[in-house]
Amino acid sequence: MSWYFDLGKKNKDLFKKGYPLKGAGELEVSLKAPNGVNFKTTVTKSTKGSLLAKLEDSVKLQNGVEIKGSISNEAKEGVTGQVSWNDLGGNAKGVKLIGSFASSRSEDAEAPPKRSIGLQLDYKHEKNIFTLSSLFKYFLSAPEKEKSTVFNSNASFRYDKYTIGGTIETRLFHEQTIDVTKYGVTVDYSNDNFSATGYSFNEKDEEDVDKAILGLSYWHKATDLLEVGADVFTDTNKHEPPKISVGAVYQADKYTTFRGKVDVAEASASLSYQQKVSDVATITLATEIPTKGGETKFGVGLAFSSE
Repeated sequence: MSWYFDLGKKNKDLFKKGYPLKGAGELEVSLKAPNGVNFKTTVTKSTKGSLLAKLEDSVKLQNGVEIKGSISNEAKEGVTGQVSWNDLGGNAKGVKLIGSFASSRSEDAEAPPKRSIGLQLDYKHEKNIFTLSSLFKYFLSAPEKEKSTVFNSNASFRYDKYTIGGTIETRLFHEQTIDVTKYGVTVDYSNDNFSATGYSFNEKDEEDVDKAILGLSYWHKATDLLEVGADVFTDTNKHEPPKISVGAVYQADKYTTFRGKVDVAEASASLSYQQKVSDVATITLATEIPTKGGETKFGVGLAFSSE
């Protein structure tokens, strides 16, 4: 059973994972201890030469309590913290309660920082036919147009191999005005070797411009070694041609993975080569090649993971 935001995940992973192209290079180190303490450090060198670092950690305690935190020198990331109680048991079986806080700097140096606290309630039916997630978030501090209280709720229902999900987000601004800032519906059909997902959502971007996205994605495990996928979507508010992407992942062996994708609208092709060089180290080389001019991007990722 998938949560609403996990619907179509196999297709999303096919297009997003394995392409370290955010900057000139990326280093990731993950450590997992037997006592439930996990650390993950990611350092990215931007194309402008600056280093962006992020440290994430999590600790699993008794009675299903888990503590997570992160800190980053990137302005929009900042500091976050989260305490969750997994499966409260008794009459609340399947219920997960999450408390959180976040603090980050605005890109405008003169704007106040963003600081918020949140409370989230997740529920998954024991027979995996229904999920519900509701979030309440209050901004203690933010730029004037973002000062608000956020209510977000999403749910999914499964019948056999079909799942339908929906989400809605409203904001009560501190001037006492209410706005529906996001809503959407997703329909998914999945089995072990095939997934088709139709989605529609409306939201306002950072410039307060309405987006109305309508799309369809497809994932197929063609062989034991080859996965293929496609995604097509359009913003119906812009009256532009649909944006189409196709991609594939080829697992040559348990150590070597090749990835490729083509973005038709952007007229670009991306390639990725991933090699597990030891039990703890994996290296990834990636490139994005524009076919109609523009700058070719190169990315290098090095990941260390130890348990």
